[in-house]
Amino acid sequence: MKDSDLQALTTDTNNISLTNSAELYRSAKPGLPLLVIDSPLCNAVLSPYGAQLLEFKSKGKAPLLWLSPKAVFEQGVPIRGGIPLCAPWFGSHPTDSHKPNHGFVRNNDWIVKSIEEFSSGEVKLDFLFDTQDTEAETYDYCFQIKLSMTLGDSVKLALTVVNLGDDEMPFSWAFHSYFAINDLDATRVTGLTGEEYLDQTKALTPCTQVNDVAFTTEVDRVYQDIGEEQSIRCDREGITIASIKGSSCPSAIVWNPYSELAAKMKDIGPNGHLQFVCVERGAIFDDIWCIKSMSSMTAELELQ
Repeated sequence: MKDSDLQALTTDTNNISLTNSAELYRSAKPGLPLLVIDSPLCNAVLSPYGAQLLEFKSKGKAPLLWLSPKAVFEQGVPIRGGIPLCAPWFGSHPTDSHKPNHGFVRNNDWIVKSIEEFSSGEVKLDFLFDTQDTEAETYDYCFQIKLSMTLGDSVKLALTVVNLGDDEMPFSWAFHSYFAINDLDATRVTGLTGEEYLDQTKALTPCTQVNDVAFTTEVDRVYQDIGEEQSIRCDREGITIASIKGSSCPSAIVWNPYSELAAKMKDIGPNGHLQFVCVERGAIFDDIWCIKSMSSMTAELELQ
């Protein structure tokens, strides 16, 4: 999407401005276009590349999301942090290791279809990704994704996937949310006690979550067919860092690379793992969506 088109969308808005990553984050030029929101209810930064919410902070509260200081802002490279959308597969491609990890929609430009500002102070942005309009790989299927973000006191995401082809389409996806923390040792994820999970650090070994999820080593767990609500808490401070509520998001993935893996990742780096935990919601593995021809499926996620 051209910068001039983005500029036209923001011309009549009161709380949204257009900038780029070179200006805002001092990334390598030319960088990527970014939308900056400063509304009565929140501050946020969004990237049309990947339709990705990079930063979000309700007025008077701590930042909800973590964006890596080492994030790369280049075409073809995923942006580390915020809420990337992994789709139309999660993790490595099931049959072709040459295809990009976590799909291709996070590594491509989306169209910003509309921007609305409401008297309540909320701001709503609608994004569109259509495989008919891009040279991206098409997963052997033709599809369209509509993503709406409503930003105010909370983050509300609405995802609709439309199968434009003649055959039923498998579709695996996740909102790969990075939540900002300041005390990893005291951080706990609640709402998963008693749930079974697959441990991706142990070749998908089945396990059962006994207590709240803690982070004393690398954590990479996939929970399937779970309840709607989870939260991230700091036990030492006795506060809730984030509340997570998903509708038609049957899977959860909890991830933190911990020290050894983080140090090897150029866009995280040494001690970067201390600044975030990922609690992702979506539909992966046995929960994968199967969308009939010319039909759609919708999911919603609220974070606060």
